[in-house]
Amino acid sequence: MDISKKILSDPLNQWFFSRKIKESYLVGGYVRDILRDRTSKDKDFVLKSLAEATAKQLAKKIKGKFIALKPGHTLRVMSKHKQVLDFSFLKQSINNDLKERDFTVNAIAWSPDKGIIDPLKGREDIKKGIIRAVRMKNLGLDPLRTLRAYRIAAELGFKIEKKTRKYLSYHSKKLFTTASERITEELFKLLSNPDPSTVNYLDCCYKDKVLENFILPRDTKKAAIIAKNIRSIKKFNLFLTKQTESAKEKKVTAYLDTELSQGLTIRGFLYLSLLLTDSSITATRLKISKTIHKALKDIHNGYDEINNLIRAKQKITRKIFYKIFIAAGERVYETAVVLAFRNKENLKKYFAYAEEFLKIKNKILLNGNEVQKILGIKPCRQLGRIMNELKLQQLAGNIKTRAEARKWLLRNYT
Repeated sequence: MDISKKILSDPLNQWFFSRKIKESYLVGGYVRDILRDRTSKDKDFVLKSLAEATAKQLAKKIKGKFIALKPGHTLRVMSKHKQVLDFSFLKQSINNDLKERDFTVNAIAWSPDKGIIDPLKGREDIKKGIIRAVRMKNLGLDPLRTLRAYRIAAELGFKIEKKTRKYLSYHSKKLFTTASERITEELFKLLSNPDPSTVNYLDCCYKDKVLENFILPRDTKKAAIIAKNIRSIKKFNLFLTKQTESAKEKKVTAYLDTELSQGLTIRGFLYLSLLLTDSSITATRLKISKTIHKALKDIHNGYDEINNLIRAKQKITRKIFYKIFIAAGERVYETAVVLAFRNKENLKKYFAYAEEFLKIKNKILLNGNEVQKILGIKPCRQLGRIMNELKLQQLAGNIKTRAEARKWLLRNYT
């Protein structure tokens, strides 16, 4: 493989190196992926000089957004297509710069005149499929690296070296010094990785006592809850894998891989919802959007309804089915997926139930004002219950027209 030819075939790389800035390099994940014969859209550049000027010029060239993440340290350009281009200041030799990085597979650089620069034998670890810390103390320089190890390992399908895992556990105790936004972004990247093996890395993150530093305070009972939830996620993952292997399930798979918010996919959201089933989001160090917060509240309401039915040993009739969906608010499809898992049923079948439910739910026969007028009542708490019961009758197929809805109301509430 001609690495130089491949790197310079990219127009942005070509533009960057054509400027011939002294001591300028491509580093990190982009170089790692090139060596793995993969393509990465995100790039990391380090420059001895003109970093800010170069970043601003590139932002103008591609009509992207210039962001000073850490003025004097790291600058970022975001393209319209969410491509991330980072520019860092090279304050020492490139070899010393690489020695300050997180893992050997990321501590590789390239430049047109020097070619591959790999003082820490990162290429050997790429061949072996190993995530190894450059130096154990480097993990403490940025504690987020302790969580990133699992995310990178999951994305690459690599194993984390035994000694590194030990130090991940040790340095993760410093995660309280890391901004919640950064922890959230890293966890969401891990959860959203579509490969089925992702949950094994999440399990490792739990077993290595890294997860407990940002999901829940250390507590024996709460730790037991997390352990139970991790087991549920692993079973759920096996179910999803089996159910979506068929080409016929493309519609479901496409939905699972759509983004909900903050880079978190629906699949990742389902893992997160199962992880936090018995705990409050406020007990974590995650910084989540209003969209995800509302989604968690909705789906947990759906879970509560499912659990009530399981405890009562109730048979899930069509009406009961839709009561669960009503409880789940806007997270109907997601609840259908978990319901199929709990009942060991066909995922496509339950997805169809959700579609049918939404179709009927969005067909309003009588609005609140019309119900008040028919029954001669004023706005009250009972009105909400009446509207829900009316909708359930509609969903059950007992009411199909406005006239039937009116007759049902008069028969049952007058």
